[in-house]
Amino acid sequence: MKSLLISLALAMTVAMATVPAAHAQSAGVKIAVVDVRAVFEQLPQSREIAETIEMEFKERAERLREMETSMTEQQERLQRDEAIMSEEEIQQAALQLQQQFQEYQERREALSEQLNRRRNEERNRVLGQIQQVVNDIADSEDFDLVIEAGNVAFAKSSLNITNRVIERMTRD
Repeated sequence: MKSLLISLALAMTVAMATVPAAHAQSAGVKIAVVDVRAVFEQLPQSREIAETIEMEFKERAERLREMETSMTEQQERLQRDEAIMSEEEIQQAALQLQQQFQEYQERREALSEQLNRRRNEERNRVLGQIQQVVNDIADSEDFDLVIEAGNVAFAKSSLNITNRVIERMTRD
């Protein structure tokens, strides 16, 4: 009995949710669809941002690569010279290598966090610009509703304003 009531309630909810959408189209509501991901990926600003961020972090990434090379060389030297080293020298070299590896991991994690934070800042800035252009197009073309394409199962291509957003952002 309980499951029947739940099923009925669910069916009524789905039916009520679809009625306004169908009614909106018949009432002359103007709807558009935009693929924000496609806009972001096709913008020249996205490539410029990636290059700028790469340059910002290039020196630190190079230092990490140098640390990797140094640790590899130390490990190879330790393995090669282990037979002629005293037990104390082996322990000292192993401890030094372990400390260097810990420092490397800490630096790598810090770099990764800062790189991700920086990427997110720039991505959010561009997404804000995209949103502004979508709003401008919606206002100028009198759209009542603009839906993200990733959330739509189907939409006629005539409803898609993605290329217009790209053109406007590229032009500005």
